[in-house]
Amino acid sequence: MSQLVKSFSRKKHVDLTSSSKLARCLGTLDLTALGVGATLGVGTYVLAGAISKYQSGPAVCLSMAIAAFASIFAGLCYAEFGTRVPKAGSAYVYGYVCVGELVAFILGWSMILSYGIGASSVAKSYSGYVDAMVDNKMSEAFKSAIPIDVPFLADYVDWFAFGITFGISIILCLGMKESTKFNTILTLLNVAVIIFVLIGGAFHVSGHNWSIEKSELGGTYENGKLNITEDYRAACLCEVCREDEEEACSGKPDDFNWCGEGGFSPFGVDGIVSGAATAFYGFVGFDVIATMGEEVINPQRAMPIAIILSLSIIFLAYFGLSAVVTLVLPYFLQNAEAPIPFIFEYVGWNWAAWVVRIGAFMGLTASLLGGIVPLPRVIWAMASDGLLPYFLSYTHPKYQTPFAATLFSGFIFAVMAAVFDLRVLMDFMSIGTLLAYTMVSACVILLRYRQTEEDLVKAKEQSLTVHEASMWKQLFNQTDMKIPTAASSNVTAWATFLIGIFSFVFCGLIANGRDLMSKGVMEGSGVGVVLVIMVCTVTVILSLLLIAIHRQPQSVTYVAFKVPLVPFIPTLSILLNVYLMVSMDAATWAKFGIWMLLGFAIYGGYGMRHSLAREGGPNAVRSGKAVTDVRKIGAEDGVAIGHEGEKDNYVNE
Repeated sequence: MSQLVKSFSRKKHVDLTSSSKLARCLGTLDLTALGVGATLGVGTYVLAGAISKYQSGPAVCLSMAIAAFASIFAGLCYAEFGTRVPKAGSAYVYGYVCVGELVAFILGWSMILSYGIGASSVAKSYSGYVDAMVDNKMSEAFKSAIPIDVPFLADYVDWFAFGITFGISIILCLGMKESTKFNTILTLLNVAVIIFVLIGGAFHVSGHNWSIEKSELGGTYENGKLNITEDYRAACLCEVCREDEEEACSGKPDDFNWCGEGGFSPFGVDGIVSGAATAFYGFVGFDVIATMGEEVINPQRAMPIAIILSLSIIFLAYFGLSAVVTLVLPYFLQNAEAPIPFIFEYVGWNWAAWVVRIGAFMGLTASLLGGIVPLPRVIWAMASDGLLPYFLSYTHPKYQTPFAATLFSGFIFAVMAAVFDLRVLMDFMSIGTLLAYTMVSACVILLRYRQTEEDLVKAKEQSLTVHEASMWKQLFNQTDMKIPTAASSNVTAWATFLIGIFSFVFCGLIANGRDLMSKGVMEGSGVGVVLVIMVCTVTVILSLLLIAIHRQPQSVTYVAFKVPLVPFIPTLSILLNVYLMVSMDAATWAKFGIWMLLGFAIYGGYGMRHSLAREGGPNAVRSGKAVTDVRKIGAEDGVAIGHEGEKDNYVNE
């Protein structure tokens, strides 16, 4: 058992003085365009209308702001780790460096699922978009050629989705610099179309659409700008609109008005929060930047700038589009599937609707390219460490790309895009991403409070006493220690672990017990009162754990970029990500569990025995002293100090 635990906890120590097999050819602009392109896909032209119509109303702007605020927490954590460990593999490598091999494998395996389904779903959307432009002739041809009638599979083999996915994978094999140039052009064109929408829509905005009274929802409105009469009653009253708004009026009486209370926030605070949870997924994609660490010319500078810049551009795009869409047309009249072309057609600018459709085409292409890029790099990193079959770590000597991993993953997920009904898989692709966000946030806390050689140098220079206190004395740093010790690191590690556990408890209660707690407060329901007491208790525990971490001494090691307000910002990121995870239904978790069982079988049958960190393996460091430690990463010269060589080092702890 002890040997098994030792295997699970062995860590990777990266050597930044070694050369990489991948070409360092990307700059800040390339990374920013990758992050923006991967995120601003077709959802950019859909989210604002869908969220405003059924969840937030005009307050969709606030939902977007909250989602951006939550995303920037994770983005800051990725930015710090990108400067500490600029290696391919993103959260997988971060987990391997900071926590251990088993956690790293879980992260890497879940990220493969998330990136793979994400890329396949974009390819499927791409196919559907092109099909719609040719009046569904393409899908009809595919259906007549090879129809499918199997549960969980599509109605036909989508050869277009297969071709576009595998085709872009082949292009990516031929060089990253050329691919990113193409992506940058597409992203700039997509952003240009978004700017066009903002400027063009500004000519047709009306402040009245943000302040419609509830009494108006049952009548008509004379739109003087367009010289038309808008029938609000026909759009909102279930008696009239039940056929068009089947889901909103399901189980409701004929006199029910599904449009809420009117005004800026017709569905209240719950609607804003619900809209923010949906909008959060619109910001997923920036983490592609973190997978490119070994291909960036100056990662310590470029990666944090690119992550923050891309998130800022994405927020401005979503916020601006949300404002324009809801100011041009009342939220309840939106077309949830294609809101932006619809508003231009509504005001008579039919030509502008076509400009938007072209922009969506550019966005889809960039999003597909950005979705495929990170997947082979995670697989390549895992194979290079021996956790997946070694042939997947093959790097082309001329193009310096993860050749085998790119072709292999491209083919597998191209097949998935061609034959699977991705709607049954889409709902759990986000778990892997949220799990990665959570772990990266936790790792930032752990590394910030871990002792480094720079700390010992500082203690010697300033004649500071460094001694190990008992766990209870160190819990709130009663000895006022100024330098991290093994005891302070242990306190931080245990407190962070408990924050993770209690975050699931706290968020689970909030997400699934709000109605019962409301009854407990308003009506004195026994179960509701107990849940309220539990939430208060867990809140106190989380607060004490945060205080305990905050009281520990932080490392003085220089890092090019640091997350501010540690441990508070990483903890907020953990809570937000966990809340979104526990909000998913049991079926979603069951499907994710099946995927993880497959992963554990691969790890137990192959990865554990072939891991380069295995004691006695070619790169293991039996003594427990790594040639290069992550603790040295981020020194003033931007590299770790260590012996030269091409391979990273591993340590059994």
